[in-house]
Amino acid sequence: MEKILRYTVDSEDVFEHIIKEDAFEYNHVVIKPHFTFPAHPTDANVIITVIKGELSIKLENQAVQIFVKGQVITADQGTMSELSNNMDKPCELFVIKRRDLMLDA
Repeated sequence: MEKILRYTVDSEDVFEHIIKEDAFEYNHVVIKPHFTFPAHPTDANVIITVIKGELSIKLENQAVQIFVKGQVITADQGTMSELSNNMDKPCELFVIKRRDLMLDA
């Protein structure tokens, strides 16, 4: 039987778990303009889908890269990451976290 879940629509700043289980999370994130999440190691294998705006990501010692709507980014568990929205409008993403799956891009 299906289960219908919802996420916040039309927000400028949100981090919400749509699904949260021991080994799997499906999160909806809206990053407000000019906000940066502090650098941190990823706590799982991560898949990020940008659905609105621009997301700036710095992984490990790499240069900052900018991702836009329609792009999907992966990072392995333990990767140092810093996510930012350097634009004047919100950036919206969906984030899948898997703690039992290794990603090979």
